[in-house]
Parts: sequence; structure tokens; C-alpha cells
Amino acid sequence: MTGISLRYKMYLDVKKIEGGEIVEIRKESEKRSNVTERLSRVSEIDMVRGVTISLVVLGHTALLPVYDNFFSAFRLPLFFLVSGFLINTERYLHSYKQFILGRVWRLLVPYFSVCIPSWVLWYIRYRDAADSFTFYQSLMGILNGNGEWLIINGPIWFLPCLFCADVIYMGVVKLLHKLSWSSNLNKLIAFSVLGLSGTLIGRYVYLPWSLDVSFAAILFMFIGQMLKQKGIFRSFQIPWWLILSAAIIFLSDVIWNSPIDMCSRSYNNPILFFLGGLSGSILMLKLISIVKGLSFLSNRLYGLEKGLSLFLRCIRLPFSLWIT
Repeated sequence: MTGISLRYKMYLDVKKIEGGEIVEIRKESEKRSNVTERLSRVSEIDMVRGVTISLVVLGHTALLPVYDNFFSAFRLPLFFLVSGFLINTERYLHSYKQFILGRVWRLLVPYFSVCIPSWVLWYIRYRDAADSFTFYQSLMGILNGNGEWLIINGPIWFLPCLFCADVIYMGVVKLLHKLSWSSNLNKLIAFSVLGLSGTLIGRYVYLPWSLDVSFAAILFMFIGQMLKQKGIFRSFQIPWWLILSAAIIFLSDVIWNSPIDMCSRSYNNPILFFLGGLSGSILMLKLISIVKGLSFLSNRLYGLEKGLSLFLRCIRLPFSLWIT
């Protein structure tokens, strides 16, 4: 090999190495950027979930009706909207069974882990006072999962309801993808039909595990996915005209369509229910974007979603059985 060709080969090798290093540096930079973006997103979503959990807890306290009517219009719709945002549809399109199994561990295992020990404590405390039908009814209530049937720990009806909503939502997304109908318009039509069907079914029958409520909820989950695609949860940049429209719609809904209670299937006008839930959620997102800039408030909202309120709601009855 001549000196010129040898130098040329060495030059190419150096370029290869440099190119490889550049690629690696670029990949590492992209990874860091993605991690930073995910961390930013998580902190913002923690704020939203912290607010929604707080509002749900407030709903189980002795609020004045005027305040409860105001919050009830959007607190659970906002919760489902955030839940829809958090579902990674691309990841589970081809691993639906894994998705269901994950939801079983995250939602159903905690549900039964709370209900069964609570029922045992309740049985020990009231075994001499209650009749056999009451014991049977309380056990069937745990299996049924509806708030109206749950004599013990009624507020956790939400866990099987959310499980059904997640499974149905992901199942519909997977089906539409398989049929090549996965455009946002087709999804909007499908989830709107299912959402309205859920509100209508709830007028006549309460399906086990609040399945009818789950149908009503998945429209909000789809909207959460749409907001995710638009980057609303990262930037919180909501146009002023949308804020104004949401404020008008929400106030109209509170005046003419309240109170709302998804647990007892009280939707009143279904169209106003969906519009009120969506408009109230948009206003709350805007409020959170303002709070986000106030560090002394935003720091207190991070971490509220860690399950503290659920824990308090779950232990309240078992604890009270022993102190009353």
C-alpha cells in the first residue's frame, strides 16, 4: 500500500470515528432532551392530578350545595381527561393483554385489597347487630362495585370504573386501528356515540363496576389524548378565545344543568354534561398554568397525586368502626 493510499485510509477511519462520535453525542443529547421533557411533563401532570384528587376529596365533605354544584361539573371529567392523557396508546396497540394485566395490578388489586379487609373489620364490629341479608348485601356490593352498592368504602367505586374505562378505551383504539379507521375524526365519532350511550344506559340500569359510567367517561379520555397531541399539558398555552368560550359554557352549565354526579348517574342534559365537563377542565388547566408560575404554590401541588387522598378515604371507615 502506497503512502498516499495509507494516509487516505487513515483519513477515512478518522472521519468514521468522528462521525460515530457525533452520532453518539447527538443520540445522547436527544436522550437527555427527552428525559428533560418527560420530567417537565410529569411535574405538570402531577399538578393537574393533585388538583383533581383534592376536588374529589372535597366532594365527599360537607360542602355547601352552591360550591359542590360548581366543582361537580368538571372534577371527575378532568380526572378521566388526565387518565386518557397518561395512556400510551402506541405502546399497547400490539400488547393489549399486557395493558389489561397492568390495569389489574394498578386498580383491581388495590380495590379488593381494601374492600376485603374492610369488610372483615366491619363484620367483626357489627356481627351482633346486622342481619344475614346485610352481610350478604355488603359482600355482593364489593363484587358489584357500584357506589350505591358499596356499603363499606363507597368512594372507591372509582377504581373498578376507571379499570373498565381504561380497558374499553384502549380496546376501541386497537379495534379502530385494526380496521384502518384510526383517524381522529373516526375516534371522535366512536367515543361520542359510546359516551352518549353510557349516559342513556345509566338512566335505566346501573351496570356492574359502573360500566355505563365508563362508557360516558371515555369521551373525556379521548379529549385528553387530543390535548396531549396538541402539547397543551406541556405548554398550557390555551388561546384566549377558547378560555372565554369555556367560561361562558361552563357558567351556563352550572346554572342550568347542575348538580352533576357521575356515581349516581345524574347527568341531566347529556350534551350540557359533556360540554360543561370539557369547558370546566379547560378553565382548570388555565388556572393551573397560572399557579405553575407561582413557585410557592406549585411546589405544594406536586405529589398530591401520590395516593394520599385515596389512602385516607380507604382507612376512614375501618378506623371509625373501632373508635365509635
